[in-house]
Amino acid sequence: MKGGLSILTILIFSSLSSQHFEGVIQFDMTFESNTEIYYSEQLMDHFGSSMKGFYKDGYYKEVTNAKRFSEKLWRHEENSEYIRHKKGSDSLFVRECAVPTLPYTYEVSFDVDTVLGHVCDMVRFTQGTSVRDYYYSSSISTDVNFYKNYSRSNKNTIVNIMKAVPLKIVLYYEDFNLTIEAVKIAYNTSLGIFG
Repeated sequence: MKGGLSILTILIFSSLSSQHFEGVIQFDMTFESNTEIYYSEQLMDHFGSSMKGFYKDGYYKEVTNAKRFSEKLWRHEENSEYIRHKKGSDSLFVRECAVPTLPYTYEVSFDVDTVLGHVCDMVRFTQGTSVRDYYYSSSISTDVNFYKNYSRSNKNTIVNIMKAVPLKIVLYYEDFNLTIEAVKIAYNTSLGIFG
């Protein structure tokens, strides 16, 4: 009986530790202008100041309070993004996610930040003049197999490095920087938004 109980305990622990994140993450978006061309208020008005990410079984949906590109849905089996161009519009446009990639470099740093109590590693991804920092924790893991064909913006490579949903992203542009940071995480395995 002791051996059977030990095996059962190991099986239960293994199944719990191998599950991937399903739920909702609320993000705040902040802008830092590097020129007088853009003001943070203008950027927030255009791109939004908050975003919710819904994640389940290789599907994700992003909803922002932006005037443009207010919603995006991605389904792994179709490998396409469905994007609502204007808030309140009935129209969606489709963007293929299997596209040729450009050369890139990356560097991983460990234990660089803590987001909502999760100690995060960071991958700095550089592609041409584009620099993006992704902060992630293995406690918010994702199945990399869902993203293997999602080559737009090298998402498949980034997810394969992180093996997690990012909790913070910093995008560095010539005129401004954008920080997207998790402010709330809700774990939920009964999301019905993907139908």
